[in-house]
Amino acid sequence: MRYIGWVKKNLAKDGQSVEGLIIAHTMEETARYAILGPAQRQDDDV
Repeated sequence: MRYIGWVKKNLAKDGQSVEGLIIAHTMEETARYAILGPAQRQDDDV
């Protein structure tokens, strides 16, 4: 998740969206909650 923020701040142009993909065999519930947070704040500046 932190790499998405870095890319948004350092590489993405104004107005350009940044997306990520998580591939995992299993995922803890806390990770699921962490993923939900940024999805609701797509337009926020990092």
